Amino acid sequence: MDLECRSAIKVKDFDGELYIAVNNVPLLPIPRDWTAAQILERLSSLREGYTKYAISNNQSYMSLKDYVDRNQSKNQ
Repeated sequence: MDLECRSAIKVKDFDGELYIAVNNVPLLPIPRDWTAAQILERLSSLREGYTKYAISNNQSYMSLKDYVDRNQSKNQ
């Protein structure tokens, strides 16, 4: 499950801006002033949280975008 999550949630460049993307869809813009450590921490947190959510709710990765959308509003 961890490998699937790492493959699905990653940092991508879209039009010169960095985003956390889910299945190559840009969802969370990464502020330009964030360090690499901050980006990796956020990425790790999303992956870990989603993995726990999926395991506890027997969810598939099809609902990954919904999970990220819900957590985006909480963390901004």
